[in-house]
Amino acid sequence: MRAPGAVCVLLAGGLAGSPAPGQIRFTEVADAAGVRFVNMYGGVATKDYILETTGTGAAWFDYDEDGDLDLFLANGTRLGYDESLSLSSALFRNEGGERFVEVTGPAGLESYGWAQGVAVVDHGDDGDLDLLVTRYGPNLFFENRGDGTFAERGAGLGLDDSRWGTGAAFGDFDGDGISDLIVVNYVDFRLEDTPGPGEAPNCFFLGIAVMCGPKGLPPAPALLYRGLPDGRFAAVADTAVGRERYFGLGVVTGDLDGDGDLDIYVANDQTPNAFYRNDGAPERMAFTEVGLAAGVAYNEDGRAQAGMGVDLGDTDADGALDIVVTNFSHDYNTLYRSAGDGWYLDDSWVSGLAEPSFPYLGWGAGFRDLDLDGWLDLVVVNGHVYPEVDGGVTESDYAQRGLVFRNRGDGTFAETPPTGLGAPRVYRGAAFGDFDGDGDDDVVATVMNAPPALLRNDTAPAGDFVEFRLVGRGSPRDGVGTRLALEGEDSVAAPPLVRESRTSGSYLAANDPRVRFGLGGRAGPFRVRVRWLSGCLQEVVTSPGSTTLLVEPRRCRPAGLP
Repeated sequence: MRAPGAVCVLLAGGLAGSPAPGQIRFTEVADAAGVRFVNMYGGVATKDYILETTGTGAAWFDYDEDGDLDLFLANGTRLGYDESLSLSSALFRNEGGERFVEVTGPAGLESYGWAQGVAVVDHGDDGDLDLLVTRYGPNLFFENRGDGTFAERGAGLGLDDSRWGTGAAFGDFDGDGISDLIVVNYVDFRLEDTPGPGEAPNCFFLGIAVMCGPKGLPPAPALLYRGLPDGRFAAVADTAVGRERYFGLGVVTGDLDGDGDLDIYVANDQTPNAFYRNDGAPERMAFTEVGLAAGVAYNEDGRAQAGMGVDLGDTDADGALDIVVTNFSHDYNTLYRSAGDGWYLDDSWVSGLAEPSFPYLGWGAGFRDLDLDGWLDLVVVNGHVYPEVDGGVTESDYAQRGLVFRNRGDGTFAETPPTGLGAPRVYRGAAFGDFDGDGDDDVVATVMNAPPALLRNDTAPAGDFVEFRLVGRGSPRDGVGTRLALEGEDSVAAPPLVRESRTSGSYLAANDPRVRFGLGGRAGPFRVRVRWLSGCLQEVVTSPGSTTLLVEPRRCRPAGLP
C-alpha cells in the first residue's frame, strides 16, 4: 500500500534510436534549442588578474512550475567595463520539445557585473523557486513572485555581502524546517594591491609569467546564515564555518556521516578542503571542522591540492556517500571513498579516476547514472586558467576536453571516449538535470568567453528508471536533504540504491533536485524507504518507469535511518 502523500504517475522508460549499450553519448544542442548566450569573463587572449579566471555557473530549476527545467546562466564582465558594455546573466524558459526562449528582461533578472555561482531555494515554502547569485561584489537574491517575474531582495534579506562569493548551498542545517545557507568566498581581492603577471614570486607557472594567486593573496572566510521565520537571514559567527580562511570555490551539502543531518564539504584552492560536520541539536546550529581527522582535507600524500568542483554520491552501493574533488592540472582529481561513520580514504588511483585526469584542470563535476544501470558515473569538465600554456609549453592546453568515467559496477571507473565532450573548450561551471524529460541527466556547462555547451544525454539505457519529485512539510518544501533507499525483492543479489536530493555540488551550479534511480536489470516492484530531513520516515512501493510526487506526511514515524 502506498504511503499517504505519494502520488504515482507512470512514464515510458527507454530511448528510441540510441547508441549501442556501453557507449556514453552526449549531443551538443545549445544553438538548436535556442540557448543563444555568450559568456563574458575577463580578457580573452590574456588573463592579467585572478578575478578574470574563475568563470561562472548555471542553474536548472523549474521557475514557472510547468514541470520542465528552465535554465539560468550567470554572466560576468571585463576589467574596466561598465554596464553599457557588459552582458547580462540570462534566463531561458523551457518550452518543451527541446526548445528554450530567453525571458531575462520580462522576468526581471537582468543583472551585470562579476557574477559567479548560483543557488536555488524555495524561500518561504511558497512553491516558487528563488535564486541566489554570488558575485565579486554584493550578492543578489531574486525572489520569485509566482507570476513569472522576480524581485531582487538581497539587501533586505541580509544576503548582500560584498566579498568575492563563489559556491553557495541552501539546506536546513538546524532542523527547524527553514532553509539556511552557506556562501563560500575566495580571495580578498583588490585590483590596486595585486601585482601583475611575473611581478611577484607567486606570479609564475612552470617558469611562465602568469596572473598572480591565489597563493600570496589573502583568503576570504566562508559565511554561514541561519534562515529566520520572517524570511530574513542572519549571519552565524559562533561555529567552525569561516573560522579558518581558505580559498573556497566548490561547496556541497549532504549527510556525510550518516547521522541524519546535513554536513558541508568545501573544495578549497591550494588550501586544505573543509568538512564541516553538523553537530547541532534540533533548532541549534553547530559545526565542527573535521577534514583532517576524517581523511578529506588532503590527498593520500598529505598534500593540499587545488580544489575547484565537488560532488557526492554512493558510487559503490554501500549506502554511504563518497566525495569527488576536481583539481588543478599536473595533479589528479580525488575520490574520497567512505569507510563508514564519516571516515574516508583517498581511493583515487585504485578507482581509476586519478591517472586520466592528470593533464587536465577540472571544474564542474557530477556523479550521475548516465546509462541508468544503477551505478553512478562521473562527468568532469576542464579548462586551464592560463592562456599562456598554449603552444606546447606544457602538456596542458588552455582549452580542454571533458572527461567521462563509466562505473564498472563495483565502484571503480573506466574513462570512456567523451562523445559530445571531446571538443576542447575553456569550461567552468556545470549543472546536471533532465531538461528533455526522458529520464536521464543532461548537462549544461559554461565556457569562458564563448557560448555554453548544452549536452543532451543520448546514451542507450541499460534499464528503466524510477523518479521522485519531493515536497516537504516538516522539512523545507523543496525536499533538499531527503535520503531515499530503493531495494527490490532480492536485496542480497542487488543491494539497496541510496540517493539524496540536493541542488548543490559541481562548480558554481544548482542542479535538478529530483531523485532518479537507474534500475539496470532490476525487476520491480521496489520498496523505497524515505528519510526526510525532519526525521520523518516514509515507505512507498513503486514500479519501473514511474515518476512519483512524494509528499512528506503530516504525521510520521519517529526518526530512524533507512
